[in-house]
Amino acid sequence: CAHRVMMALLSRRRTLAARCRAAVLFLVVVGAGDTEATASLFAPNTTIIVERLAGACNRGMYGRQNGVLENARFDEPSGVGLSPDGSVVVVSDNKNNAVRKIADGTVETLSGGAFGFQDGTGTASQFNYPAGIAVSPDGTFLIVTETNRVRKVILLTGVTSTLCGTTSPGFTDGDAGVATLSG
Repeated sequence: CAHRVMMALLSRRRTLAARCRAAVLFLVVVGAGDTEATASLFAPNTTIIVERLAGACNRGMYGRQNGVLENARFDEPSGVGLSPDGSVVVVSDNKNNAVRKIADGTVETLSGGAFGFQDGTGTASQFNYPAGIAVSPDGTFLIVTETNRVRKVILLTGVTSTLCGTTSPGFTDGDAGVATLSG
């Protein structure tokens, strides 16, 4: 039940994602008057709550494991996104080369799980250290940044496709299939 409370908090308060090597944490900022407009890290009467949503922050507890929130394992979660209705949290699990989904009290691998450059569905796709992540305004897909590419992942199916960039770094303008990105 704690995760539902957290999801409700996330949808109503200003939040910042924090991380440790093996867990997904949320920093909830509650300002005077308890409204988003007044919430600020520097405002008087501000309360800062850090909650562990999934994984573990104990030394050596990193890894890749799906399951209930407290049993799940991550390895360098670096990007966190929230669906518009607040029911799904998505995480770019950097060193596991995966996009993970947290919903209904469980963590599952939505896409990826192996190093590489393969588009595909679910764990058949591969990532090269995914970092940034954003959820589309309608909640149907994710945008994931990784080394030299930008990828799209369908939230319901895990279908992953490259939007732009290649496996090689560079600064070449052009159509999505030939443009190169660096970083």
